[in-house]
Amino acid sequence: MRFALFATVVAALGCGDGPNTPTDARPSPDLPPEEPVSVAFEAVDLPESPAAPTALVFLPDSEGFLVAGKRGEIHHYSMGEDGPTLVDEVQLPDVSSHQECGLVGLAIDPEWTTNRFVYGSHCLDGRTSRIVRVTMDGSEDAADSVVEVFRVGRDYELEGGDNQHTMTSLFFDDTGALVVMVGDRRNREAAQDPDQDLGSIVRLVPSRVEGEGGATGAPDNPYAAGGGSPNVWAKGVRSPWKAFLDSRGRIVVGDVGGACFEELNVVDGPGRNLGWPLLEGPCGGECGRFVDQYTGECEGMVDPVLSYDRSSDHAFLEDDPEVTPIPNRAVYAALEHRSPVDADDPYDDRLAGRVIWGDAIAGFVRAARFDETGALLSDRPIGHIDWPTAWGEAPDGHVYVMTYGSDNPFDFEPGLLFRMVLR
Repeated sequence: MRFALFATVVAALGCGDGPNTPTDARPSPDLPPEEPVSVAFEAVDLPESPAAPTALVFLPDSEGFLVAGKRGEIHHYSMGEDGPTLVDEVQLPDVSSHQECGLVGLAIDPEWTTNRFVYGSHCLDGRTSRIVRVTMDGSEDAADSVVEVFRVGRDYELEGGDNQHTMTSLFFDDTGALVVMVGDRRNREAAQDPDQDLGSIVRLVPSRVEGEGGATGAPDNPYAAGGGSPNVWAKGVRSPWKAFLDSRGRIVVGDVGGACFEELNVVDGPGRNLGWPLLEGPCGGECGRFVDQYTGECEGMVDPVLSYDRSSDHAFLEDDPEVTPIPNRAVYAALEHRSPVDADDPYDDRLAGRVIWGDAIAGFVRAARFDETGALLSDRPIGHIDWPTAWGEAPDGHVYVMTYGSDNPFDFEPGLLFRMVLR
């Protein structure tokens, strides 16, 4: 394995002494106090909701939104005064939905209004994940347009199954590259091996030729000229369940921990190393299970901007009286709220520029604010919702969230849609 090589490369790219330091910080004393925000979640009727929803994407030009289901369904809804209406649907082929597998990520092409391309990330089996593209133009044979864009996995079976730490969120960045979160598939060493796409954030340039798949690594990736996989943008990732691109073009990602810490990371440039499996949580944090925790200077690694342990008395849990009192955790990065351009902000600008994040199992929802360097300025509780699995902001500024239809994500109950409102 090429741990030493990767550490050398990322150090040269300036990752070691970055601005992201481990903290549970509240607002600095020199900042004006922020008005407390409390939100609730109103149920919205969603006809023919996909079972076990995993992704929610609002479309441009008030064309409604897409919802992905774990078994491979993609439903297109319009949004009218009387609520959502199903207008189109497609079933992707060859989707394995066991355990953490399934259709987990969804993105639309930057040229959606003309090409109607939709990209989905899903498992083929217990070892392999892929990205496919489908043309959702309203035709009855849309499934026939599916092409494979990218594939990643391991070539051997793992005892106890391998349906974990899969390929998840994907979205296009400001350069037009497709950014993809790729878990380590329980191959921990791969997360520090620059030759492997597992345990990475990758950036791809997908083919946009109708009927043709495939992709190449983005030309500005750190290993585009050699020294590692040309697809890799960042390494040291374990199980990056939810991520998004913020208004400054940074990747904000929640990386689910193995035993000790959940992480919220800000990835602000190429070659960043988030540490797994050498680190879980902040540098110097104590974690002896699954991780040979490195407590040195952590040269070449970027600390999470926020992290929290599995204790039942952590401040994040004590801030939420509705929290689910079990030790399991699953951090997510939902979205950065952006005030609508042509409408009044439904949250009175009190969430503008705030990163909404939380824990799907514990149920707490929080809003954080980062400065231009990625350092944490504030973080506070705003609400509670159990098992949120997909978030999106509508053109009118309202935030919507999909949840599993039951407390057991493997029941495959129809998903539930909620609108976030001020209390």
